[in-house]
Amino acid sequence: MNLTKTRWSLQEIIQNWKDQIICFSPKGEGYSAYLVDSKSEQLVNYIQANCDELRHLATNYDLLLVKIKNEHEGYLKEAILNTIKYEATRRAFKKQHEWIQNSYQTIIDQKKLTAEQQQAEIKKLKQIIADQKQEVATIKTQCRDEIVAIKSEILLQKEAIITQQNLEIAKLKAQLELSDRQIQSLQTELHQGLQTLQLKYKWLIAQFIQEQTARQKIAQNNKSLQTCQRLFKKAQQKINLLQCQNKLLEQDNIHLQRRIKLLRV
Repeated sequence: MNLTKTRWSLQEIIQNWKDQIICFSPKGEGYSAYLVDSKSEQLVNYIQANCDELRHLATNYDLLLVKIKNEHEGYLKEAILNTIKYEATRRAFKKQHEWIQNSYQTIIDQKKLTAEQQQAEIKKLKQIIADQKQEVATIKTQCRDEIVAIKSEILLQKEAIITQQNLEIAKLKAQLELSDRQIQSLQTELHQGLQTLQLKYKWLIAQFIQEQTARQKIAQNNKSLQTCQRLFKKAQQKINLLQCQNKLLEQDNIHLQRRIKLLRV
């Protein structure tokens, strides 16, 4: 199916096909005018041709029939076919009627009729036209009834589609509401989780501050200890020096005492 035409309304699609109908003129003149049946190769008298013959032989209905069946399907195809059937018949009949009126004098002259015969001939032609009008009216009624039925079926299908779409919309709305509730629940959980994380973060910050303070105290204590160690080393060095000096003094004292003893002797 043509994707562009699917966006048209039914009326626009049908009008598009109506615009493609072509009516053919008969061959010959007067009572001898005829149509050619391409399938059987028989000649059909144009004036006496019935509606079916006019539709198939005096228009391009058969060609349109094939094209419509190839391009459309379902109820749309049936609606188009019924409309084109009636429209092609109506146009072919109208053209035949106009042709008879325009060719009437030629027909009378061909037969060289008397006044009474002319009246009879006119009556005969009028009867042919009346019969064909009745046939066209019957076709129109049939096509109209079929189109109404098709349109009703299309409307029912559309209503069913709308009902189904409404059900799907209701289902989607229910799913959306459920999703909203789930989102709200997740947002609540997220908020609670954030609060818990914030509290934990504050606790960790406090712990970090305490650890930093303790480390600073330890660092200060380490510095004090290092200072004490340096002072202790200096004091130890002085003590060692004094001890050495004391030993030297003791040795000097011993030497002096020995000398004193020697002097006393």
